[in-house]
Formats: sequence, structure tokens, C-alpha cells
Amino acid sequence: MTPLRLIVFTLAGFETLIGLAYMAIFNFPGSSDPLGKAISTGVTAIVAVLLVIFVLPALVLAFRNDRLKLALGLALAAIPAAAAAFILA
Repeated sequence: MTPLRLIVFTLAGFETLIGLAYMAIFNFPGSSDPLGKAISTGVTAIVAVLLVIFVLPALVLAFRNDRLKLALGLALAAIPAAAAAFILA
């Protein structure tokens, strides 16, 4: 396994775990407040979209050992994209 491939797997794996944990925390079904439910649904949707657009393609490219620089770029781009999405949301 090349070092670049290992870096992509590690970074995208951490981003996936953090995204899933974030969705699990914010999509808590015990909230009875309609505004809270709407906010948690929105946050979950934002995280899911970012995972599908950036992290999933990076993992697939790294798994196929194809275009590793693009995979690293996608994995790294997920971080400022998430920050921008939450600031602008």
C-alpha cells in the first residue's frame, strides 16, 4: 500500500466516522420540538450530502488505487466545504 493511499484511507475514514457520529448525535429522535427536529434534519442532510460528494468518491478512488492525488484532494476539500456549509447554513 502506497503512503498516499494510506493517507487517503485514514483521512476519509476519520471523516466518515466523524460524519456518522455527527448525524447520530443530531438526528436524535427524542426531541419533541418541531424547530429542533427541523434543524437536526437539516444538519443531517448537509453532512450526508458532503459525505456523498467528497468522501465516498475519495474512498472509492483509493480502494481502486486510481488517481490518488484526486482522492486526496477530495478528502481534503471536504473539510473547508463542511465549514463553509455550516457557516452559510
